[in-house]
Amino acid sequence: MDTKQCTYCGEEILAAANECKHCEEWLENAATAIECSNPKVKKKHVSAIVVGAIAIAAFLSTALVFADDKMSDEQLRKAIVGRYYCTETDDSDEDVTITVSGIDVFNANGVYEFIGTIVISVFDDYDDMSTLKYQLEMSGKYEIENSYIIYDCKFEDIHITLIESDNRELSRYFNNHYIPLLKYDLMLDNIEKIIELTDRFLKTEIEDEGEKIITTYIRM
Repeated sequence: MDTKQCTYCGEEILAAANECKHCEEWLENAATAIECSNPKVKKKHVSAIVVGAIAIAAFLSTALVFADDKMSDEQLRKAIVGRYYCTETDDSDEDVTITVSGIDVFNANGVYEFIGTIVISVFDDYDDMSTLKYQLEMSGKYEIENSYIIYDCKFEDIHITLIESDNRELSRYFNNHYIPLLKYDLMLDNIEKIIELTDRFLKTEIEDEGEKIITTYIRM
């Protein structure tokens, strides 16, 4: 019975075989295999190619950049759909630290949702810290134009609720003064540019008083 060597692993197989019984490669792709007269050397080369291909595929899946010069707005609309985790901390005021974290959802029908928490830490003159924790829920429409995400979120669709506080006076002050301003800021800060979009994360950029702020959303 006629036999031949598998062009992938170098093992002996039937001449009429379409698939190698040893390495399970389909032999229609034999033309793409590296030619080598020594089966052992060939097997090493093929293994290296397989490992290299897997590494390259993994790199491309996590590092391919979808930017305005790479993808159209229509492609970005499809690629952005999903759930993302994000956390941001603002400690520009030495006495107040604000951390917002939660889950952003971009739906295929152009609806955007966020649910998460706002943690506010306030330090007094004696470096004693008081902490307020709020639940934040907001929803609205979104559109992508020229690689910018444009949000349309109304004031009444932003809900901020105090859920924890260790300082009643401070929470009263923030509820009356800070939270209404924050809702307006969330409503008005309605545009950010997509600078990277992969199957692992979304990275955006906004400009605030001349300063560029980068935000990374981790795809879930």
